[in-house]
Order: sequence, then C-alpha cells, then structure tokens
Amino acid sequence: GCTSLTSVIIPENVTSIGDYAFNYSELLTYNIKDGLKYLGNDDNPYLYLAGPVDESITIVNNIDEKCRFIGYEAFYWCTSLTSINIPNSITSIGIDTFASCESLASITIPDSVTYISNGAFANCTSLASITIPNSVTSIGNNAFSDCTSLTSITIPNSVTSIGNSAFAGCDSLTKVNYLGTLDQWVSIDFATNNSNPLRNGADLYINGVLQTDITIDVEKISNYAFYGCRSLTNVTISDSVTSIEYGTFANCTSLASITIPESVTGIGDYAFSNCTSLASVTIGESVAWIGDYAFAHCYSLTSITIPNSVMSIQTGAFAYCTFTSITIPESVTSIGDHAFEYCRYLTSITIPNSVTCISNGAFANCTSLASITIPYSITSIENSVFYGCTSLTSVIIPDSVMSIGDYAFRNCSSLTIYCEAKEGSREWNLDWNYTNCPVVWGYKGE
Repeated sequence: GCTSLTSVIIPENVTSIGDYAFNYSELLTYNIKDGLKYLGNDDNPYLYLAGPVDESITIVNNIDEKCRFIGYEAFYWCTSLTSINIPNSITSIGIDTFASCESLASITIPDSVTYISNGAFANCTSLASITIPNSVTSIGNNAFSDCTSLTSITIPNSVTSIGNSAFAGCDSLTKVNYLGTLDQWVSIDFATNNSNPLRNGADLYINGVLQTDITIDVEKISNYAFYGCRSLTNVTISDSVTSIEYGTFANCTSLASITIPESVTGIGDYAFSNCTSLASVTIGESVAWIGDYAFAHCYSLTSITIPNSVMSIQTGAFAYCTFTSITIPESVTSIGDHAFEYCRYLTSITIPNSVTCISNGAFANCTSLASITIPYSITSIENSVFYGCTSLTSVIIPDSVMSIGDYAFRNCSSLTIYCEAKEGSREWNLDWNYTNCPVVWGYKGE
C-alpha cells in the first residue's frame, strides 16, 4: 500500500511481478495506449498491463506486443467485456485478472503463458469453452471457479498440478479432453476434489477418445484422479499399482466393476465413495487396510469379499452399502466408527476373535440386522454401536466386555440383551441401555 507512489520504472530484465505489487498505489501515473493502462520503462513503456481506462470496455484486441505481464485484477469486474486477444508476448496472467467478466464468452490463452493464476477466470459465467496451451504447467486455485456456462475444456499434458477449487461450481462442464496419456492424467496433482474438472460428472476423453473401460498401469494413482468421472464403467488396475489414493474414483456413478490387484496394500479414504453403480469389487490379497468411507454410498454393492490380509476397516468404510451379509476375516483387528452404518439390508454378521473393540456407531441403523455374535475378545462396545437396529432380537454380551458406551442399543425396539455378567461394571455408561431393552443378567447359555 504505497499510497503516495506516483511513478514506477520497471526494467526490461524483470522476469516476474508479484500479485498485489501495486495495490492501493492510486496516484500512479500510467502510460495510456488504445484505452489501456501500462507501466514500464523508457524503452518499453508497455511492459505491464494494469487494466483498462474505462471498465465498460467490450473488446480488447490491441494489447501491445511488447507487454509481458497482465496484472492483478487488471480486468476484474469488467462485466461488458466479451472477448480479448492475448498476444504471445504475455508470460504471466495475474490473480483475478479476468474474474467476474460475466460477458466474456471466449478467450485464447497464448502458448507463452506457463501459469494460470488464482481466480484468473473465476465467475466468467458466459465462458463456454477453453483450450489451455501446452506451455501451461500449473492451474491456480479457483482459476475457473463458478464458470457456470463452461461445457468443455482441453488440458495439455504439460499441466502437472491443479489448485484448490480450480473448477468448483462449473456445473455445466461435461467434456474434459486431455492431450496426453492415461498414465499422465493419473499423475496430475489435484489439490482437492474441486480441482478436478471431472468432478461434476464430466466425461473424460484422452486425445479425443472417450474413456469407458480402462486399464491403469502406473505405480501410484493420484488423489481425486477420476473424481466424478461419468464415462468410466470398468476399471482394471495393473499389478504395478501399489496404492489407491484419497477419492481416486469417488462419485464415478457409472463405474460397475473394479479389480484391485495383489500389489495394492491399501485403499485410500473415499476411494470409491458414492460409486452408485458399483456392483462388483475384487480386492487383492495384499490389501491391509480399507480407508475411511472407501465404499460408502455404493448402493449397488450387494456383496463383497474382504481378504484375509485386511487388518483395519476404517471409519464409514461400507456405510450405506446394500449387501445382506458380510464375513469379516480373522486378520481384522480394528473396525472403525460407523463402518457399516445404514447397511439397511445387512441381516447377519460375525465379528472375529481378533477384534477387541466395536467402535462408535459401527452397525448403527442396520435395520435388517437380526443376529450378531460378539466374541470373547471384545472388551469395549462404544457409543451407539447398534443404535436403531430395529430387527435385532437378541444379543449376548460376554463377560469379557468391560465398557459399554452411551446409546449402544438405543431404539432396538425388538431386542432382549443377555449379559453373562451378573451386573454392569462402572465402565458401562449410564445410558448404555437408554431405551430400557429387557436384560437377562448372569446368562449362562441355553
């Protein structure tokens, strides 16, 4: 905020000018040409474009060819601007440069630009399509957020990272064409799910070819790589892949089957969450953990086999799935909070002797669950474990159980509880049997 600054000389050898560099310097004298304001030096007075003289400008096709930088918020809120021609001399487009140019329908980014800054085209609500040149390596945070008319985008294989919320709110985006290989696509660093232009149900094209049945042959699939991809129906992961990361296939609503090879050791959080058509999953024998909400909301998943290699089923891993029964192998030592919550068709389950604690809400609202066996390895039943299991008629609590959390059996309207202990210990919370299900103490079996 150099509020008294009246003049600036920018030498020709400057390679970058930071965002906000001249913010609040309202007394600056600009070099004016064709209705545009510039800063520079005696030899090149048009090095840095600060913006238009008149914000009601409609067309910009005469940016000086010696201009190398378009500054922070240069055309911000120029709501009448419909088109702009950016010359090949431009290497940098600043933060929010064209943000809220609500009438901007088309723009060509020259192949001299290497980075699209944060918010550069945010809220350009008339922008329908855009091609990113193969000089660009990174797309910044919110770069195209809320471009509500954007239906297609072409991304080159030069792009290696896409920032947070880069495509958030691009609800009309249906086609993403990537000019590279599938292996290159899965290696892009997506900061969040809103970074991926596929996120709202777009189809993925590789060099113009629609991707439906794919084989992935890399070591690592990046976070959110296919998040929201509508076109995928079948995925085969080759044995070169060792990990499936956070949200990799989440919201792929057409994905029907997937095979996870033995090379994979873990399934990341939300990896297949909300894959509503997923009916067939094969998990390799080397998977040791299934992450938080990994298969949550997979409404078509009526059966799944958990291999003996799995040691941990984490929070919400299978919440809202539709299988009727599931076998938890003896290798599992940990069942996370809400792991099977709202599995409304689950009728029976056996907990192996390797598990010592049933975590919060693990089987809550499994309204068809009629029977469950609690092994002697269990020492703790946490809060709301069987909350709302309205079909559960009986449960035997072995005397190994030392603690029971609040509401563990709340709203189990058909339940009788058989306790081997003669009375509850002081570690049994006051509201463990909140709805006063009948209790038989000192139960010794039939």
